[in-house]
Amino acid sequence: MNQIKQLLAAGVTVPKGELDENFERGHDTLFVTIVRFQSADLSKDIQVGDEEVQKHYDAHKAELKTDEKRKVEYVSLALTDEEKKLTGKERIEALQKLSDRATDFTQALLEKGADFSHAAEKLKLPVHETGEFTKAEPDPQLKVDAQLGDAAFKLSAQEPNSDPIQVADGFYILHLAGITEARPLTLEEAKPKIVETIKKSKGRELMSTKAAEAVQQLREAKQSGQPLEAAIQKSGAKAEKVPPFSLLEEEKPKSQDKEPKKNEPADLPAIKQAVAFLNPGETSDFFPAGENGFIAVLEKREPLADANAAEKKAAYEKRLLDNKRRIVFMEWLRDRGQAAGLQFQKG
Repeated sequence: MNQIKQLLAAGVTVPKGELDENFERGHDTLFVTIVRFQSADLSKDIQVGDEEVQKHYDAHKAELKTDEKRKVEYVSLALTDEEKKLTGKERIEALQKLSDRATDFTQALLEKGADFSHAAEKLKLPVHETGEFTKAEPDPQLKVDAQLGDAAFKLSAQEPNSDPIQVADGFYILHLAGITEARPLTLEEAKPKIVETIKKSKGRELMSTKAAEAVQQLREAKQSGQPLEAAIQKSGAKAEKVPPFSLLEEEKPKSQDKEPKKNEPADLPAIKQAVAFLNPGETSDFFPAGENGFIAVLEKREPLADANAAEKKAAYEKRLLDNKRRIVFMEWLRDRGQAAGLQFQKG
């Protein structure tokens, strides 16, 4: 098999033009200006009429409901302040004692006709009660651990008691005390949410329209020789300079790691994608990202200024060559397999 690989690899080369183009694209230093768009800036002045609200309400009436609310009773078995300081085996033993008490309590709840409050009273466990809360916003008493709110919404009239739920310093057992079912919202109740939804939708549409206009203006400005800054100012947008970067920036060892570059945008990967195949002076299409988006202009690119540039290029060429050889071998293997009647699964 190795001999076959060697024979197939013998005719594989990386043309100099392809090598130069790919290496430069990945390692050149890029100087980029971006123009950001935020739909919130555009939607704040949008007016929504009553007819639009009514139309949206009629179309989405089944989805426009109040949130289901719940109320629970619970017992909490927690480590004392002194026990919280314990570590290792001693802490495990203290938690185990609480676990045993929690198990005794849940076993008592399984008895016929068992009542949560009476069972807790027998074991001298105080019962606490929450106010009504939604799944999205648990009662403050349950915010010690996210799993408590989730567990409350898994309870039912048939299974009103939870198993012991372990938290950092103890255990909780929940009991379903009441449910306020979700109900359809009236038009007046739903109106604020509908207005917000419509404004956001129109804001996104307006953002896309304005961004497309800006792209067109910047591209026309380049053709006419107009300076970038003047073209951006004319479009009414704000320019943001991105710190120079390369598409293929090498990861440095932790010992050589420096602090993150100041002002480096969080969406740099998306910016790299936007400018990867641009030539200097060109403007990208609009890149939307949820409620926001940007267009990017590649101002210029500078060759890799590194004493080890030749060494890096040689290593890059080797990776390209190895990759091409691997592809050739896999294609040969697939063709031979098909000729032999073998079936290959994708992936």
